[in-house]
Amino acid sequence: DTEDRHLTDFVLELSAAPAATGVCFTAAVGQLKTPTVINGGITGTVPADNITMPYGWVTVKPMDALSIDGGRLATKLGYEAAATYANQNILLGGVWNSQPLFYEGLRATYNFGSVTGFVEANDDASTSPKGEGGSYVVGVSGTVSGVNYAVAYSDASNGRNIIDIVVSGEIAGTTVAANLDYQTLDNAVKVPEIGRA
Repeated sequence: DTEDRHLTDFVLELSAAPAATGVCFTAAVGQLKTPTVINGGITGTVPADNITMPYGWVTVKPMDALSIDGGRLATKLGYEAAATYANQNILLGGVWNSQPLFYEGLRATYNFGSVTGFVEANDDASTSPKGEGGSYVVGVSGTVSGVNYAVAYSDASNGRNIIDIVVSGEIAGTTVAANLDYQTLDNAVKVPEIGRA
């Protein structure tokens, strides 16, 4: 028997050092397989012809508390990170399959001190059964009594709308987290009910 080994991620990330104000950037080249508990069987390795730019954006900071990101953004929905080397779990959770990943968009984030809020417009099509892109997202995050929280609402154009709640903290030296989603479907893409006889 030979061991079945696969390279799950191959990413080179470049970024400018963040500053209180000014312009900086983040860009990545490579491939992410994002294995989950549902599709955990990874097939193949990373072929050279599939090297892409999974994410990359320019950040403009007109003031210390405000930042504006534009480009191919990483979603703020969910607890886990796409890259396996940055994720705290071996495999991504099942809820990952129902959340966006990366998409072109524009996001403004403001730090209110103990609370951070953001608004975003994007062209994500992953939550649309018809493959039509476009959604807006609003959210807040912070920490209360040692418990981290994040709440966001994503409203898709003719697709799934998501209320995303993440709570995390530490119990007896172990990180514990919960990621809950409540999803609804826009009327335009609902399957009509079949009449009863």
